[in-house]
Amino acid sequence: GTVDLWDIVAEEGPDEEDEDWLAPFDRPAETSPIVQLASRMAAVIRGMIGRTVLETGNGPRLVTPGDILVLVRKRDAFAGALARELKRAGRVPVAGTDRLVLASHIAIQDLMALGRFALLGEDDLSLAALIKSPLFDMTEDDLDQLCGFRGPDQTVCRRLGELAAANARWKSVETRLMRWAGMAASMRVHDFYAALLGREGGRKLFLSRFGHEVSDVLDEFLNFALAHEEAGLPGLTGFLATLEKDSPEIKREQDKGRDEVRIMTVHASKGLEAPVVFLVDGGSKAFDRSLLPKLRLKPGADGEADIPFWVPVKDVQSRISAEDDKRLELAAEEEYRRLLYVGMTRASDRLVICGYRKKRDVPDSWAQLARRALSAREDICRPATFTAAGQSWEGLSWRHHGREPGGAVPPSPDKEPEKKIALPDSLFRPLPPMPALPRPLAPSGVTAVIDDEAGDLIVSSALFMDKLHGAGAQVKGKIVHRLLQALPDFPAGDRLAAARRYLARAAPHWLETERDALAANSLGLLADKRFATLFGPDSRAEVSVMGTIRVRGRDHAISGRIDRMGIDGDRVFIADYKTNRVPPATRDDIPFAHRAQLSLYREVLSPLFPGKSVECLLVYTEGPQLYSLTDAELEKALLAISTG
Repeated sequence: GTVDLWDIVAEEGPDEEDEDWLAPFDRPAETSPIVQLASRMAAVIRGMIGRTVLETGNGPRLVTPGDILVLVRKRDAFAGALARELKRAGRVPVAGTDRLVLASHIAIQDLMALGRFALLGEDDLSLAALIKSPLFDMTEDDLDQLCGFRGPDQTVCRRLGELAAANARWKSVETRLMRWAGMAASMRVHDFYAALLGREGGRKLFLSRFGHEVSDVLDEFLNFALAHEEAGLPGLTGFLATLEKDSPEIKREQDKGRDEVRIMTVHASKGLEAPVVFLVDGGSKAFDRSLLPKLRLKPGADGEADIPFWVPVKDVQSRISAEDDKRLELAAEEEYRRLLYVGMTRASDRLVICGYRKKRDVPDSWAQLARRALSAREDICRPATFTAAGQSWEGLSWRHHGREPGGAVPPSPDKEPEKKIALPDSLFRPLPPMPALPRPLAPSGVTAVIDDEAGDLIVSSALFMDKLHGAGAQVKGKIVHRLLQALPDFPAGDRLAAARRYLARAAPHWLETERDALAANSLGLLADKRFATLFGPDSRAEVSVMGTIRVRGRDHAISGRIDRMGIDGDRVFIADYKTNRVPPATRDDIPFAHRAQLSLYREVLSPLFPGKSVECLLVYTEGPQLYSLTDAELEKALLAISTG
């Protein structure tokens, strides 16, 4: 166990903040305390990985990126600065912050800039930002050439066209930009960005710049685009406005198994543990009176109700508000120390306490509390100088029992050479061809073709080819089918009225005499004693059937719908309605296709009803006429299908 306490990195500059209002522009970014601390930590982390030894329950081993956890009090600029420095320091993998406002990520801002330019080509700022994004990866000199040398009234887009006419590299930029703008104008928002990140290679470009931690952010962006399309106003304009004003906060799972340096708040780290923990003190006070709410509730005494009160300014302070200020201050300080305890106890092997602050020191900051405690034990805590990557700084160091960490990793015992396993020959042979899917056959359809390798036409029928003459006959056939399907479910006394109601809706332009004739014909068929079994209680209308039969060595899928089907003892009957104007006068006049259709149905249904005979009926509604096909007729039709 080791604890290192680094000296706090203090802000440099004048004491009065008013004199330093141009500091971000005049002072190099490297002098910022946030950047200085991030640079030190990145150098130390890079030196640890693969070099520092950890004592674990399974023996000593070297530190990996997944062993390192960086804890901060709040999510501010430091997390981003550290992630940048780690990527520069030997491309150390970083998981990124645990919580992130979607629109605040630089990759999402680049995608939003592309959307704004697609909506308004004169948006110079968006185009300038886009040029520097990973989508184009241009340099500062390129940006200066694009924006700094244009005319007073010349837009950046026109300047780009001017450069593209004389330079192939700029021409490539203009071509991609115009193509993407066209996609944004013709595609939905989610589809546009999905195509941009997918086939256009945008995700690959972002990953090359920001690392794989950006992948989760891009996925959340696409999810937000899809959710906005389903629940919000469509269009790119509404999407960008919603994303800018109401951007969601995403929470990323900090999975140690990904072997990345994790950066998160102390509050979010509860329950976690890591071998190496960096606890970063941001130099802020535990309690800030300026953040107190104006409207507050003072807890009541002895179970009484809370007391609401309003303190708009300090001048109207009262005894009640002063007591409540003290209560909130004590609660904030206790929570401040609890978080320090949580952060320190996340480390199982090494703890590094460091921090940054402004010019003014905070006496009760995390770092100062730790310094006072460690300084009191001079026997086990000594001043130390830390160095990494040419940098050096002072601090305190504590070692458990005075031992120095960093022992050698014992060499792993020589492993026996792995025996080579002979691979089976089947791995090197081509796979057999996949079995051919059954060719579909639809006996009730308009056409049914069974073709072999030579492509011979085997079946053609009245339902396949022999149509009724005229569209009116087809409409009439459908109406008759519907009547014969629905009327058996009505009581006999209600069937006529039901038929008339349906015909009035289905054929309003027919003469009333024609509708009455059709209704009488259908009711007569239902009343015919020959069809008593057909419309009995154990029958069903419009029964879908599907199966497979083998014809000339090939499987064929059968799919159709039987007009009427029922069971009568050991007999299963299937009936098919035909609405031919001129029904066949004799059995010999029955079209081959009618018999072929029922033969296919019987072939599929027979295995489903073992021990029962399947009787096939043809009902010609004009007449009406009923034909029960014999086994010989059905087998002859099936044989004709099989032999062609």
